[in-house]
Amino acid sequence: KSTTTTDILDLSTISDSLDEALKTPGVYSEGLCPKRHALYQDCFDSVILKLTNEEEHSHPNAITIEGSCLLSRIRDELNTTSDAYKKLYESSVQFGLNKAIEARKTNERLHARIDELLMEKRELLDRNEVMHRKKSMDQKKEEKKRDRERSRYTLDLRRLKGRNEKIKRGLEQELLSASANLHNAIGAAI
Repeated sequence: KSTTTTDILDLSTISDSLDEALKTPGVYSEGLCPKRHALYQDCFDSVILKLTNEEEHSHPNAITIEGSCLLSRIRDELNTTSDAYKKLYESSVQFGLNKAIEARKTNERLHARIDELLMEKRELLDRNEVMHRKKSMDQKKEEKKRDRERSRYTLDLRRLKGRNEKIKRGLEQELLSASANLHNAIGAAI
């Protein structure tokens, strides 16, 4: 029985040492923490070693041998699983970084395209403004030209009306004169 008490005390000491070591700075209780993993690994190895030493110093029984073999298998499986999780974590982090870089590049390309489109928009607005000014100037020129032509047309019309009026008066006077002459000639003939 004294060996069992000593064994329990040894395991208790190992457990207490682990608890103290887990409180040291740089050992995190959550997420992947290599220091925490190493502490648990050391503790697990100490328990296996304790069981193995017990087998050598006392007459081994089937439970102790079975226990140490089982713990070794569990440790190996936990290490394999832990390594798989580390690889998954690292590949996930790499994937996330790649996606972030890709998103940043896409974002930069989109911002560059936005800048190009804004510049193109400014150029088109400037061209539109120039076209509006040109159109406005052309409309003013056309209006002035129409005003000049209207004025010239009005002057030509007045001049032609005046000329027609003179010709009409001249013809009327000649008709009156010819009529008077004809009247005189008929009156002289009668």
